This record gives sequence, structure tokens and C-alpha cells, in this order.
Amino acid sequence: MFFSWLKKMDDRQTARTTVKMEISEEVLLKESYRAGRFSPTNSECPPAPDIIPVWIENNVQILEKYSDRLFEKYIIPPDLEPQVFLSMYKGFSDLVHSCPDGKNSPFCLGSEEVLSISKSIFTTLAKKRGILIEFTQEL
Repeated sequence: MFFSWLKKMDDRQTARTTVKMEISEEVLLKESYRAGRFSPTNSECPPAPDIIPVWIENNVQILEKYSDRLFEKYIIPPDLEPQVFLSMYKGFSDLVHSCPDGKNSPFCLGSEEVLSISKSIFTTLAKKRGILIEFTQEL
């Protein structure tokens, strides 16, 4: 009975409106880079062909929360939408390069192999929002 007020609070429908913030392109791309670099993703990909799709899907689920938060929090012009995902990929690739290279290990793929496989993570994230992205060499 003492906590009966908690039930009343749970039963109330509270409408929470979020106002999107307008930020500069530089700040937006820094935020998306940080999402790729510092999110709790798994940057070590096992070499087993059966596990690679699971690894991709797990990272998509993690990064999707971060990309959703960016799109909910900020006003993102349509021409910058692909750059958001490319900046996330740049952050993720810096994360992969900061870890020890697993090419000599039978349990992990090398950094470059991980990066080539991880491109599908970011294309999947972009496709879920109806955005097409292309990876270029200067990333």
C-alpha cells in the first residue's frame, strides 16, 4: 500500500515531445563518428562463415540505437544523411585499427577483412532508413 502512488504513475500516459536541435554539419559528423568509435560494438570478427552474419546483425542492432538517437535528436538535412553513416563507419574503422590485428590468430579476422565485412553493417543501417551509401577509398 505504501507504494500505491507508483501504480498511478505507471498508469498515466505522459506525452513526451522531443524538439529536434539544429546543429552544424561539423558537430553532426563528430557525433556520428563518436557513435561508431565508442559504441559497445564487437570489433573482432570470427573467421567462421556461419558466425559472420550473426556478428553483422549483432552490430547492426547495437548501432541502430545510436543512429536512431541521432535522427531523433537532430535535424539532419537529406543531403547529409549518407554522410552520417559514413562518419559512423569511419569511427568504427578507427576502433578496429586501434585494436590488435587478429590476422595471425585463428580466432579472429585481420583488420582489413573486418572492415570489408563491416561495410554491410552500415549499408544495412542506411537501408533501414531508406538511404543509399557508397564507400569510397578516401574514407
